[in-house]
Amino acid sequence: MKKYDIFYSDEAINDLRTVFHYYMSKSSNADFSNIIINHIYKACDELSFFPNKHPLVSWPIWSARGIRKKLINNYLIFYYVDELRQQVVINRILSTRQHVTSMVCEQVSHYNK
Repeated sequence: MKKYDIFYSDEAINDLRTVFHYYMSKSSNADFSNIIINHIYKACDELSFFPNKHPLVSWPIWSARGIRKKLINNYLIFYYVDELRQQVVINRILSTRQHVTSMVCEQVSHYNK
């Protein structure tokens, strides 16, 4: 069975920090915040086996780049598979409560500059 390495973009790392700080501000409980973050990390790590089983996103620009999404609780993990390097690259980790479409469009316009 092929195993892929997991790589996190700078944006994904910042997203995880945002999630941690959000739960810290709501609960003031670092243990609870760490449980949420560890749950997300575990979901990302699971992508190392069969990463192509999750659907491509519906936005044409990201879909053309092979961006897939995985739902874990209230979070969407956006990623692509680099077959040449045998890596799964985590692009973004966004709450389903956020306006995901506008954030994605913002990121795409950043890449097109």
